Amino acid sequence: MVKVNFQGLTVAAFESRMATEITRLIERYGGRPLVAPVLREISLEDNSIVQEFGARLMAGRVD
Repeated sequence: MVKVNFQGLTVAAFESRMATEITRLIERYGGRPLVAPVLREISLEDNSIVQEFGARLMAGRVD
């Protein structure tokens, strides 16, 4: 088994749902955690643009 040791390095983690757990995990392996959410989920009243993009993407019409 490989032993992980961040040797005091700052480790960036882009996490929101499990920020506390990720922080503890990084610390356990000798790192200094820098944990920040980079994505926020929001509901759209009208998601027709998203649906249209998804259809174009699946059809291979997106560059």
